[in-house]
Order: sequence, then C-alpha cells, then structure tokens
Amino acid sequence: IGVCSIKPVELLITGMERFNEYFSRIEPVPFLDDITTKNVIIQNGKLNGIVDIDSLCFGDKLFHLGLTKMALLSQKSDTDYIDFILDEYELSNLELQVLDYYTAVCCVDFMGEIGQKFNSEQVPEIDKCRISNLEKIFYDLQPAENVLKTDLMRYGESCEDFFNEKIITELVRVVKKGKEAVVVCCKAHPEMNCEFMAVKLFREKKYRNFKQDGIYHQGRIWDKRLERGKKKGSSIVKQVERSIWVNNEFDALGTLFDVGLKVPEPIACTDDAVVMSFIGKDEISAPLLKDVRLNQQEAENIYEKMVNNISVMLQNHIVHGDLSPFNILYHDGEPYIIDFPQAVDPNVNFNAFELLQRDVENICKYVGKFGVKKDSYDVSKRLWESFYGPKP
Repeated sequence: IGVCSIKPVELLITGMERFNEYFSRIEPVPFLDDITTKNVIIQNGKLNGIVDIDSLCFGDKLFHLGLTKMALLSQKSDTDYIDFILDEYELSNLELQVLDYYTAVCCVDFMGEIGQKFNSEQVPEIDKCRISNLEKIFYDLQPAENVLKTDLMRYGESCEDFFNEKIITELVRVVKKGKEAVVVCCKAHPEMNCEFMAVKLFREKKYRNFKQDGIYHQGRIWDKRLERGKKKGSSIVKQVERSIWVNNEFDALGTLFDVGLKVPEPIACTDDAVVMSFIGKDEISAPLLKDVRLNQQEAENIYEKMVNNISVMLQNHIVHGDLSPFNILYHDGEPYIIDFPQAVDPNVNFNAFELLQRDVENICKYVGKFGVKKDSYDVSKRLWESFYGPKP
C-alpha cells in the first residue's frame, strides 16, 4: 500500500552487516517465538502457564524478547517485563545491540501490518498517529551512526539557544539514548576552551520510561495553578513538568560539581535540554560502568569511591534515586555519576531512604559480580544515620 517510508527497511538491511559474525554463531535451537505478555499467565506473582503454543522458531532466543519489547513500546507501556528478563540473562553489550536490532525488525513488521485487511473484508482506515509512533520507536532504536546519517539534525531545534549563546557549534553524534533523554556529543565553541560538550535532550513524558514519577516529585514545590492544569492535562503543564526534570538535573549537577564530586559540569539549560562538559576522549564517550570488567581489587576501589560519593551527595541533601552501573561513566579509572533529573532531597521526600537503599543495592550487586560482597542494607543505614539520624 505504501503508507510507510521504505527508509527503515533500507537501514535494517545495512545494519545487518554489523552482526554477521554474531548471526553466524547462532545454533538452530528451538524456542517459542510468541511468548509476549499476552500469552503468559501469571498467578500470585509466579508463572502459571503459557498459551497459544502453535508454532516454534529456530535460532536466537533473543528474538522473542525483541517482539515483546516492540509490542510494549507500541502500546506506550513500560518495559518492566523485558527488564526483569534482561536482569536474569545478563547480556553483553553486543547482545543488547542485537536485541535492539530485533526490536527494530519487529517494528518494521508492525508498520507492514498497517492497512492490511487480515480477516476483514474491508481495508482498515490508515492510522497516521500509529505510523508516527512506530517511526519514532524505530529511529530511537537505531545505533548512533544510523541516527547521525538519517536525522540527527532533528535535535538541532532543541539546541538552538546553545548555538546562539556560542556554547556549541555543531552536533557530532548521539552517544546515548536513555529512558528519559538523548545525549548528543557536540563541538564546543572556541570560547568554551574545550573541544567537545554534551547536550542532554529530554523526551516528552509519554516517551519516558521512568516508573512511578510521583515518588520523585514528592516534596517539590508546585504552583497551585499548575496542579490544577495538571489534573486537566493542560499542554503547558506537560512542558513545565519536563522543565522541572531539567532544572532538577542542572541544580544537582551544579551543587555536586562545586563540591568536587566527579560529575559533568553543567553549563546552561533550557526548558528541555542541558548542556554540560563531555566525559570521554575526543568525541567518544567514556564507557558505562556496566560494560567494564574489573578485577576484585578494582571493584573494591570502585565500591569505596561510590560509597564516598553517595556520602557526599547525602551531605549536600541529594539522593540520586536511579543510581546503577547504567548511570556511571568509567573514565581514567574514576567513576563519574550522571543522570540526576529524578534526584530527591531527603529532607522533604519521604521515599528518600528507600531510594537510597536501592541505589546502594545496585552498586553492591555490581561489585558482587567481582567478588566484593557487601550488605547493602547495613551500608544504606549507616550512610543515612550519619546525616539524618535513625532511618524513617
């Protein structure tokens, strides 16, 4: 019918070459390829059964995860189901890239279904909103080099103020696509006395994947008019909500950078973007801690540094709230903490200790893989009581 662009198909064909070696090693192992959330029965929190077992697929077990992830994304649902499975699989960086590729393949398959009759006698009406949503999902799944070749400049409008203020001169490459934002490496203006900077562009709320936003907002000051507008779904409130996340990150980074913590230096912000110093070499970002293999002594050192970092944050009334190896860069042997939009003030947020405990648990779980065993609850309790007295 031709209702969707052919460009996604071309990108998939080109992108397949990146995984030739991976694909060549796949054994023809049988697996159920349609185990999506709709075909799995859960009772009392446990797997109770699987339905619609009418076909088998032979090959990579990751494929069904790509299909399920795509189904959830197309419904604008969270991907907790996938995240739980990934925690068990402990995939390599390459396997995570393959999973995104499979998800993109399923996305194109979903596009191909638009306008098809299936069991109906009539061709259904073309849903342009669905097409737009699927296209956005597809391009968000693309690796940085593909985004650069296709539509990196779609981020240019959000960076316009930074161009005008002589902070950056050019968008270079996408370095990270996260659940709440996209990070772009940019060439710095000569007046900035550095070669590169990072611009973090926040997604609209409907595309973010933060679970239970409300636990982070507790204690923050809201204008009564905004609260009233929020209940009515006002468009201006959606923009204000996004600016709150941006300002929260900018303020937290500024506070922590000023006291010497290893975080990116915040330079400027708008309602939907923050420009900050770039952590890495040339235009290549430092690796995330999750992708770094450490020996036991290195892991012990990272643990000590992270406990000290968390202590400094508490001393400055900040709990990260989403701290994990996914939000820590490893540069020149040092951990740099990133992603602070959800950070909370433990003086006013009743969930602060719970969030602190989760942050510490994530760090302990990571170093535990390298033989460093710590009791996350005891560590959390000790840190909290050092500044705020008995835990709540």
